[in-house]
Amino acid sequence: MTAAACIRPVRIRSCGLQHAGVLARLHATLFNDAWDAATFKELMAFSGSLAFAAGPGATGPETSPLGGPETGRGTGPAADPERARPWGLILGRVVVDEAEILTLGVAQERRRMGIAARLIDTLCRVASRRGARHLHLEVAESNEAARALYAGLGFEELGRRRGYYERDGAPPEDALNLRLSLAAFAVRGAAVDGGGSATYNGSSGHAPHQDNASHEVMRASTAAPAAPASRIEQLCADKRLRMTGQRRVIARVLSDAKDHPDVEEVHRRAHAVDPRISLSTVYRTLRLFETKGILERHDFGAGRGRYEAAARTHHDHLIDLETGRVIEFSNEQIERLQQRVAQELGFQLVGHKLELYGVPTKRPRR
Repeated sequence: MTAAACIRPVRIRSCGLQHAGVLARLHATLFNDAWDAATFKELMAFSGSLAFAAGPGATGPETSPLGGPETGRGTGPAADPERARPWGLILGRVVVDEAEILTLGVAQERRRMGIAARLIDTLCRVASRRGARHLHLEVAESNEAARALYAGLGFEELGRRRGYYERDGAPPEDALNLRLSLAAFAVRGAAVDGGGSATYNGSSGHAPHQDNASHEVMRASTAAPAAPASRIEQLCADKRLRMTGQRRVIARVLSDAKDHPDVEEVHRRAHAVDPRISLSTVYRTLRLFETKGILERHDFGAGRGRYEAAARTHHDHLIDLETGRVIEFSNEQIERLQQRVAQELGFQLVGHKLELYGVPTKRPRR
């Protein structure tokens, strides 16, 4: 009997925005650069997003991989944090006829049980039903366990991105770009039921593999077209940030933007320039630029971060609640008033952010 046949059944359940918190808590135990609940909500809200969690094979909502309601109330297994914690997670996305994995991870104590393979299998089948023909992902060259997993599942190597992974205290590491055909998944594997779950046992057909850490999707790198450096490219150069072809495309899209785009809109515009740019490439790049002080991230109340280049001079924002349009403005009277308010309260003002929300004034008909 194989090791896979000896393990407890694993249930795979679909996740919604309400599960962002529990997924973020698992993510925080797996990765140094973990995503918080707001990040999961933002990515899961995108069109075509797919999220699944793995957990015990017991039936019933109170013993689901997500542990039922996050309140933890009750007397069943959901009230036990150890029973409620999911064993693994996967987040992906389908765009037209291509799919990608944004992140994948399995709890340390649940590795070598084939859980990652089953999460990938579930995502592949659902993505195939939504019209995807291939699944893309990227993995660090040194991650031998992950590469063995993907090779066993039939992924093929398309190319490599030189020095893509940059880690503190370590030299940059190449990323391998992998792709899996989804042709066989239209009829293969267990079906996801109406409640968004599937139960697997040890006879799934996948040998157990060492599950790995974070996998973010990337296509092969491309050289950016020759053009004068954009403002954001110049900011990257000033920060001595290494630029790749895809980073340059994203930087130019952001420099040209006049409307404070969110991640999905940046991806749409960058993808139009280079179809090999994935959503995770964009998200990873935006996070990097924000960390380096190259971009500013704003939350204008819609639940999605919106971006602009670090401001040369201070300005405030007016948000049109009917259209979502963002208008930049400066007003010396407001600036002086804020200084005065801070002084009256006994403070020296060192910074501020002002956001006004409104609707256009209705003009009477003539």
